[in-house]
Amino acid sequence: MDALGLEKVHLVGHAAGAAVAQILAIEHPERFASVVLAAGWTKPDAYFRRFFGLRKELLSRLGPSAYIQANTLFLYPAYYIAANNEMLRQLEAQWLANFPAPETIA
Repeated sequence: MDALGLEKVHLVGHAAGAAVAQILAIEHPERFASVVLAAGWTKPDAYFRRFFGLRKELLSRLGPSAYIQANTLFLYPAYYIAANNEMLRQLEAQWLANFPAPETIA
């Protein structure tokens, strides 16, 4: 924001970005006109630790392809996967082709 000369902005954070947005808003409330959080969490409770621990283990043991396929199963209900299987496979292929370094995701 400083580099762009932005004094105060509206901030939107999704997933991990929501966690970052919370920290920024708490530490620098004067810099934000509003904050919108989507699909975030407020603290690493037992569910969070189990879920993200499993995702990290999937990535480290089985690699990006298995990680992406598991995320599809985590994100969508069975009826949606059945109705959109080919589209989801194409989306998974795109995610895999653009997957960042596993260390970044972990």
